Parts: sequence; C-alpha cells; structure tokens
Amino acid sequence: MSKFFDTLKKDSTQAAYRIAGTQVIKATKAGLLNVLRRKGVNNKHINSVSNFLDTELGTAGLSTAVGLMLSHLPSFKNDKRAQSIAEEFRVGGLALAGNILANKAIQDFLPKLQSLVDLPNISLLQSPKIRVEELTTAPVYEELEEEKVSDDINSLVWH
Repeated sequence: MSKFFDTLKKDSTQAAYRIAGTQVIKATKAGLLNVLRRKGVNNKHINSVSNFLDTELGTAGLSTAVGLMLSHLPSFKNDKRAQSIAEEFRVGGLALAGNILANKAIQDFLPKLQSLVDLPNISLLQSPKIRVEELTTAPVYEELEEEKVSDDINSLVWH
C-alpha cells in the first residue's frame, strides 16, 4: 500500500506543477495585454494579440517562452521547484505545438499521400471471416477463400 501512496504523492506534486503552470500562463497573458494597453497600443491590435494567445498555438508559444525565461532567471537557478515548473512550461509548450503540427500534417497531407500512392482501402486489410460448420466438443472452422471479382484491388470481396 505504501507504493500506492508514494505514487499518489508524486503524481499530486506533478499535478500541482501543471495547475500552477496553467494559472501562470493565464496571468502572463493578462499582464502582457495590460502592458500593451499602457503603451497605448490600438485596441484592434490588442484584440488580435488576445485572440492569438487564446489559440492552442498561442498558448504553446507563451508557455515555451515563460519556461525559457524562468530557466534563465538568476533567482531561480538553484530552486528545484522553479526549475521543475520551468521545465513543465517548456515541455508542455513544445508538446502542444508538436501536436498541432502533427494534426495539421495528418489532416492535410495524409489524404494527398494516399491519392498519390493509391493505397487500398484500409477495410480490405482485415482478415477473412470464418464459418462454423458444426458444433461438437471442438468446433470445426473452415477458412473461406478470397474471391476476386475483378483485377481492381478496390473490388476485392471477402465472404
């Protein structure tokens, strides 16, 4: 049972870092927008920045930037907790950006790749169905043969 509580304690600490990270990102965004207002930046531009920071990519960029800044602050250099939070910001931001890029690549490029390579329909790669001939103590299975309807791979039919 001790291992259970050790795991729970470790995971709770990691969750606390992530919660703190989320709150710091929200506060950083609000602070950045306030600085822009005080500098006299046009509301239209402030709204554009705010809208960008509300996107996943904006959050990823802000998280990575905050993590990099915290990592280089002299007062946090020897603080393990601050370095853990900084690492969470950096890794979380980069992972979020990586997922955005991966999703975009899959969404945009996979259909094009499939059309260029003329990949078969994935459902055709399933194994053939089997039929039970009779019920005995050990069922007898007969594997059905693949029947080719035409030379076109897309017209293969499994019984």
